Amino acid sequence: MQKHLKILLSCIVFLSATAIVYFISAGENNSSNGVINTSNISNTKSTAAPYLFRSSESESSRAALAHLLPAVQKFTDRKYDDGLIVAAVTPDGVSTAALGSLQNLPSYQDAYIEIGSVTKAFVGLALASMVNEGIVTAETRLRDCMPQGLSIPAAENITLGMLASHTSGLPRLPDAILKAVQDNNPAMLADPYSNFSAEDVWESLKTAEIKAPGTFEYSNLGAAVLAQALTVCAGENSWESLIENRVTKALGLEGIRVQSPTPLIQGHDDRLNPVSEWHWQGMGPTGALKANIMQTAKLAQMMISGEEFAGKKMILTSETPLFHLSAEAAEQNIFSGIAMHWHLGIGMMKKIFAREETKAGMDQLVWHNGETAGASSCIAVIPQKQIGIVVLSNTASGNPYTMALLGLGSILGEPPERIEKIA
Repeated sequence: MQKHLKILLSCIVFLSATAIVYFISAGENNSSNGVINTSNISNTKSTAAPYLFRSSESESSRAALAHLLPAVQKFTDRKYDDGLIVAAVTPDGVSTAALGSLQNLPSYQDAYIEIGSVTKAFVGLALASMVNEGIVTAETRLRDCMPQGLSIPAAENITLGMLASHTSGLPRLPDAILKAVQDNNPAMLADPYSNFSAEDVWESLKTAEIKAPGTFEYSNLGAAVLAQALTVCAGENSWESLIENRVTKALGLEGIRVQSPTPLIQGHDDRLNPVSEWHWQGMGPTGALKANIMQTAKLAQMMISGEEFAGKKMILTSETPLFHLSAEAAEQNIFSGIAMHWHLGIGMMKKIFAREETKAGMDQLVWHNGETAGASSCIAVIPQKQIGIVVLSNTASGNPYTMALLGLGSILGEPPERIEKIA
């Protein structure tokens, strides 16, 4: 039970209550006072030329992988993770490797795995798309995106921007799910989200203990509510079609999906016992997407290459219109920020790294991690250094976040012995 609670309650690490970034709407829009402009709603497809994915190995990606592998090898050698698939990404190439139980897997580059909370980053990209079109703004009230006839006074003044920055005041999980897990309900422990529909997500707001808007609390419920609200605003039938029409098709990432086209890699719990995959309904926006290493590497390459999406380059930093660092977080030198469900900066983890140049690079880190009952993942990029790391694990270890940081640290020149000591 404790492991399931850890996964459900702690899908992100090193996150501080003062680490808040507000999503700021960028560019012109046709909405006023945050009210939805329904005249602009469309199932948008990208009008730009398709991104030319440089999927072959390059000299720079091979060099980056050579730094990454020693940083992650010990996690499988010491049986912290059953198997890993990793990628080192540069603007001109991708180098991959499989480790542990997956090293002899045929066509491992095409193998699918659950990416967990990385799904939330795709919800953030859907929001960016709709802000760019003027359908909504960061200040659009939740009440304007609720299903017709639904009224939840306690939640109506929450904005989409608050939901995207985990400052809505909503709790981490719906009461019904949390209670069932705490009561040690066997079915809930095995598959916690399988019977929780989109309607249940909305209904859960009626009984949720909602803190004052602006209060930071990492919220899976908030991520689900945001996706369901955007689905209503966009006139989509489901959150899955929202992500497909507004994000994955537009970016040429159709391979990232809820239903994998091939059987998933067998997942394992943190004791390396085989486990079944979770099934998702209304809470799917918090972690239902599956992907392979090449599709996630393509997203990372877009982010470090300045590919445009929703009217803005995908190089996200504290200086772009999409992010605004809280002064309090910056002064305290902690985790730097969060917006559109992407995390920016490294904060407290700076203490891992010795070189000032490395620390400076880590200031501009953009990342998201994820974990389910049998898998964990991390996408981490530093656009200014033109480097990205993807780590997919078939184990609910939570380790890919640390592996990505150690790999990036090594690439940026950290002494190998320091990486050895930490790993």
